[in-house]
Amino acid sequence: ADRVVAVDVSSSAIEQGTRNAEINGIANVEFRQGSAYELPFADASFDQVYQLTVFSSMMDAGMRQAVAGEMIRVLLRDRGALFNQQACVSPKSRTSPKTWTPRQLPKF
Repeated sequence: ADRVVAVDVSSSAIEQGTRNAEINGIANVEFRQGSAYELPFADASFDQVYQLTVFSSMMDAGMRQAVAGEMIRVLLRDRGALFNQQACVSPKSRTSPKTWTPRQLPKF
């Protein structure tokens, strides 16, 4: 990737990510504090969107749908969104992450 933007609600996670990127000489990543419910980016800002462990902390389907909607909002039209299903299922039934276009986005 030319550039990666990581978002977390936790300031300590942002600080840790920034520190790790600096230690490892990774210059193409930016860490931003923000809410998954209201991503701090304009519409259609990204070629790809990926979430890891976000949905595992959300028991309510409406919350997951709201976050998925935000991810699709910042995604360029007809591009892929990657949802790590491993964070959403039991360890016994883990599957590979799936990629969907906005039209294929599953209901949560």
